[in-house]
Amino acid sequence: KQWYQRRVRVEKEERAERFYQRYLLRSTFRTLSKAMGLQETFTRLAERHWRRISRRRALLAWRDVAVEERRRGLELVERARVMYLRNTKLHHLRGWYRVTPLLRREREAEERKNRMRSMVADLLPDFADSTTD
Repeated sequence: KQWYQRRVRVEKEERAERFYQRYLLRSTFRTLSKAMGLQETFTRLAERHWRRISRRRALLAWRDVAVEERRRGLELVERARVMYLRNTKLHHLRGWYRVTPLLRREREAEERKNRMRSMVADLLPDFADSTTD
């Protein structure tokens, strides 16, 4: 009888040990499975975060490029305006340089005409009506 009780007790201990090993194995697999799931979740979150950050960096870089291009364009427009004004002034000054001799020639021509008129007036008699007393 004692031998039978010891055998039953040993079988129960073996079953308990197997159950405990199975329980540990299941618990370990469950924990490992949860860890893998969490790792996948965290990996997805990290990738999403990285994409968001990368997108933001790219948009900020494009914004900086656009602002720089606009600034450069405004500088070019300002330089073009300054050059246009300078060239316009030069053009008008050159015109005045051409006008001065032209005005002198016109003045000389007018003086010659006046001299000719006075010479003609000296040569021709005055036909004006002199009966107004």
